[in-house]
Amino acid sequence: MSETTITHPLSCLGGAVRLEALLHQESDGGYWCEVPAIPGCISEGDSLAEALFNIGEAADGCLKALLERVSRQPSTPACSKPRRETVTA
Repeated sequence: MSETTITHPLSCLGGAVRLEALLHQESDGGYWCEVPAIPGCISEGDSLAEALFNIGEAADGCLKALLERVSRQPSTPACSKPRRETVTA
């Protein structure tokens, strides 16, 4: 297993993002990769170059799905001021 940093133009974030990827070489050839910062983000390839390209694409897809999920949740202000109401008798 080796560790590398990939820079991939993540379309969902509008630019290039640097991510650490763990690379694993298969005993029968080929590679598989994972991005520890994104649980479940894995990919593979017959060559090292293909595996690195594929993990970048996988990271883009995982982050897109996460952003879509977050954007569907109702927003709550982090700090909201209490409303003041005046009651006259």
